[in-house]
Amino acid sequence: MDIEARRLAIEASQKFYYVNITEERFGAKVTNTAVQNDVAIQAAINEVEDGGGGCVIIPAGAFQINEIKITKPYVTIDGTGILINGRIVVGGENVPTDLYFKIRNIDIRRDVLAEGTTGIEFYNARIGEVTGVTFRNIDKPLYFRPITSEYFHQSDNIKMDNNMFKACNYCLYVDRPETPTKIYQVGDITFTRNCGFDIQIKHAHILGVDGLKFDDNVLFFPGNATKNQTKEQNLYVDVGNFIGISGNQFFEAGYEGIVLSRCRNFTISNNRIPWSGQRNPSDAIRIMGGDQNGQIYNVGTIGFNQIEYPTRHGISIEGNCGYITVGSGNTIRSVGNPYGYYGTVDLNSIPHHAVTCEVTCQFVFVQGNNCPDNTFRLLGGNNIAVNNLEAGRVFRNSYYILSLQGTETTAEVGKFDGIDLAQSNPTTITSFSGGFNGKEITCLSYNGNTTFAHGLGSAQFCLKSRVNATPPAHGTITFKFLNSRWYEISRNF
Repeated sequence: MDIEARRLAIEASQKFYYVNITEERFGAKVTNTAVQNDVAIQAAINEVEDGGGGCVIIPAGAFQINEIKITKPYVTIDGTGILINGRIVVGGENVPTDLYFKIRNIDIRRDVLAEGTTGIEFYNARIGEVTGVTFRNIDKPLYFRPITSEYFHQSDNIKMDNNMFKACNYCLYVDRPETPTKIYQVGDITFTRNCGFDIQIKHAHILGVDGLKFDDNVLFFPGNATKNQTKEQNLYVDVGNFIGISGNQFFEAGYEGIVLSRCRNFTISNNRIPWSGQRNPSDAIRIMGGDQNGQIYNVGTIGFNQIEYPTRHGISIEGNCGYITVGSGNTIRSVGNPYGYYGTVDLNSIPHHAVTCEVTCQFVFVQGNNCPDNTFRLLGGNNIAVNNLEAGRVFRNSYYILSLQGTETTAEVGKFDGIDLAQSNPTTITSFSGGFNGKEITCLSYNGNTTFAHGLGSAQFCLKSRVNATPPAHGTITFKFLNSRWYEISRNF
């Protein structure tokens, strides 16, 4: 008999209690103090726990509490009532426990939003669900405690579905110790079909997770008209593995819509991410820091997302990341547009790209994206962008892009087929090395600082009209290498 069949057999053989917290033998009342209701509700929970499982009914009405606990399996809390100014703690102090708990349909709220308050806390809790619960005025409504634990997945297999969050600082918060003994103390959690409104800081802040399904949520911050100065990301994950993010609507982030830092094995698909970076220039999607070990093996896919009005880049990949596919099917428009932006940085003073990849990243494949308002910028080796619709209907097919950002007067270009000219001061380039007959290279100017010198010597440039050329900002010039010289074959200025 497998584990699930055994569980069902045990559950069927046990007496299943239904108790109401207002029964005389428990004595919970809307007029009670929090201490009195703690005792009454805990007595009801203890009875169903001791009986092998059952349902504790929270009837209509508002019940003041401080803290109630679920520590044994098969407890369900259900009803139409409200728990005010307190929390439910699920789990035990010592070892992870399979609890098969259910918390459904109730309202958990605070009179006033205050830092450090929680709604439901998990620690050493495995297997359970929170469904149809409404949270209001709570700092961290769903909170996984930081535990210095030797156990892998000290909390896992917890489903959070169809809940409502109103005027909270966060919706979901997975915490960890400053020096965790296990990289993943939380695993295989599901956050689906939830709605968050007027969230003040982040919708989800997750520090260390092995297995995350984050799907079909509708998540709002206060709108740009409020000029909120606390809102940050819709979803932030630091150190993660096997992550799926799909079908969400991420609205009006103060910073990025999605940040994955030090994450591996992820898929980001079919999300709608409008107006990210309202407080500070930020990306709709930002991948950073390498994998969980800081290396390039992210192994991720970003596809079929709809991105509008991010204030920095659409998708940014940076900090030693690699093995990432962007596309197909992302639609990215109006990157750098100030609509909805109320930050202090001048958006015209910084570059904006539909997709950008830092020089430290490798094996990034960008294909089949629709980005008619903006361009792509892939730096570093072993990165390729093919068949993308860019601004001006340019199809860039670039395996390698070299970025000149200092005052280089020459460059080794043998393995590159594109050069970004972003030199810090006016500079004259006299030669390229590494050419071979038939090689072409296109140079894109970012600031008009770079001049190509016409010359007659080996590996120098043969320019139009035999005069030096200085491409203006956004100007391009293309050379072809023939018989030891670089010949200009086209320019757009």
